[in-house]
Amino acid sequence: LDDLLTKWEELKDLSRNICEGFEEAKDIYEFNKNVDLVESWIREKELMIQFNDTGEDYEHCTALLKKLDDVGTGLKVDEDEIHQINHLADKLINQCKNENQVDEKRLSLNEKWKQLQQKIADYRQRLINALEIHSLNRDLDEVNERLMEKHLLASKECDAKNLSSAENEQRKHLSLCNDIYGIDNHFKNINDNDVRRLIGKNPELMEKSRTKIQNIQDNLRKLSQECSTKDEKLKFAVKLHKFFDSIKEYENWASIILVNKLSKTFTSENILQAENELQDHGYVKDELLAKKQNNKNLKEYGLSLLQELKQNENENQLQIQKLQECLENNDELQRKLDQAWEDKSNYLKQCKQLHNFNELYKQADSWLTMKEAFLTNDDLGSNLTAVKDLLKKHDSFVQSFAGHQRIVDLSTFAQQLFEQKHFDLHNIQMKHDEILERRDKLLELAKIRKNKLEDSKLYFKFLQNYNEIHGWLTEKIKVANDESYRESINLLSKKQKHAAFEAEINSNKGRIDELLGEGENLINNSHFRSEEIKSNLDNIKKLYRQLNDSATFKRNRLNEAYQALQFFRLCDVLSLWIKDIEAILSDQDNGKDLSSVRNLLKKHQLLENDVHNHNENIENIKDQLAHFQRSNHFQIDEIEEKGKS
Repeated sequence: LDDLLTKWEELKDLSRNICEGFEEAKDIYEFNKNVDLVESWIREKELMIQFNDTGEDYEHCTALLKKLDDVGTGLKVDEDEIHQINHLADKLINQCKNENQVDEKRLSLNEKWKQLQQKIADYRQRLINALEIHSLNRDLDEVNERLMEKHLLASKECDAKNLSSAENEQRKHLSLCNDIYGIDNHFKNINDNDVRRLIGKNPELMEKSRTKIQNIQDNLRKLSQECSTKDEKLKFAVKLHKFFDSIKEYENWASIILVNKLSKTFTSENILQAENELQDHGYVKDELLAKKQNNKNLKEYGLSLLQELKQNENENQLQIQKLQECLENNDELQRKLDQAWEDKSNYLKQCKQLHNFNELYKQADSWLTMKEAFLTNDDLGSNLTAVKDLLKKHDSFVQSFAGHQRIVDLSTFAQQLFEQKHFDLHNIQMKHDEILERRDKLLELAKIRKNKLEDSKLYFKFLQNYNEIHGWLTEKIKVANDESYRESINLLSKKQKHAAFEAEINSNKGRIDELLGEGENLINNSHFRSEEIKSNLDNIKKLYRQLNDSATFKRNRLNEAYQALQFFRLCDVLSLWIKDIEAILSDQDNGKDLSSVRNLLKKHQLLENDVHNHNENIENIKDQLAHFQRSNHFQIDEIEEKGKS
């Protein structure tokens, strides 16, 4: 156990020694590593200092300063780092192991560190001085860049489309000039302060600054000249656009005038309104004259601007062309206004003429309407007297119509408007033609009515004759239809009267034929009462035929009655004779003696001769009876009875 404990203690000592050896080796390793790193850092700084780079610009110089101060790097060596290395070296020396080697490295490192610190301080100062110059150059570059920016703005062509944009460009240019003035003051401040302060710090870098300063001064002079030139251009552009705006304002006014006051719109409703419009149009002329004078002054101003532009004609071709077109358009607009006023004046005069024409048209229309109303009267008279009165009125109407002054005035005035080529020529022509057509139609209607009245007159004359003849025929038919022939009294006288009656009928045949001819003529001439006339003629013909038939019938009846009367008389004579014969034959006297017998025989012989002689009369009576029977005599019954008796 003691042996084991002894070995355990030995093991612990051995382990402790090994641990101390590891600690020492670790410290040596760390010391050597740190020394190597610091020496590497020192070499890097020495190379940087040896290169003596002060930077191309402010940013580069700032980066070198940061690099010199190890800003943003993983490795940075300072007094604390050197102190730690020295402390570690002291620790290793105190351990009495490799103390010479450690001490040599420490001394060498400290010497290099001290030497480097002075070099770094000098190099840092050079960088700081260079940084100020770089800052100056940066400020100068910034000034120059701003000048270049302003140069681009100042050299930009003025392309203002209107007055507002031109004035806006002018305001921008004024702001630009103020900016340039501020840049100039800033440059003077830099030149007066920083340049004088830094002039001796780094002559090489300051040479570059002097070049920049000279360049800036040249640019300032050029920019000042450009600003002055552009200012003149902008002022001229403002004047030019003010001129264009004045022209535009005049054109707008002209457009409004052309639309509202010079347009050809027919608004007047009567002659008075047309006269008022003409008067108002005269006021428009006064307004046009005032504007025309202003426009003349404006044109003269435009011509002066044109002369200014032509001083540099090559550069101002577009503006010259635009201004010339504007002046030409303005002249054309002025001519258009003058012509529009003249056209409107003529138009308003024609409007007044149109109202005059319409007034004449209304008068003619009213007059024609009244006359047409007169002709719409369908009254053609109810008798001849009424027709004659209507004819007198119609003749007076025609006389009042012939050469009517209203229509003559209308036609004359219309011809004047035709010659003037009036704007409403179509309607005027239509109304004029309408009035003339109505007049011609009225004349035609008057002629037609005249013809109708004449026809009516002829009709009533015809009707008068017709009524006379109709009455005469009716009366004669009554006479002809008289059955006086049935009475045997005065039959011979009746026959004579009837013969006279028929002679009267024949004597009036000419009147009837004349009436029929008159009626036929009216029908052939298409009389408006042709149907009535034809009916009347047919009636007359019928009555005339009836009269002739009745007269013939009565004549026949009278003849038959007279024949019957003679028959009756013959029968009566024979009857008396027969009675006498019968009385003689009924005598019982046969004679008393021969002489008386002979006398009786002689008488009987005479009687037989008498009978024989009367046989012819008997046969005649039989023949007449047979004739009466065949002819269906109207007294056949009486005749047969008489014949039988």
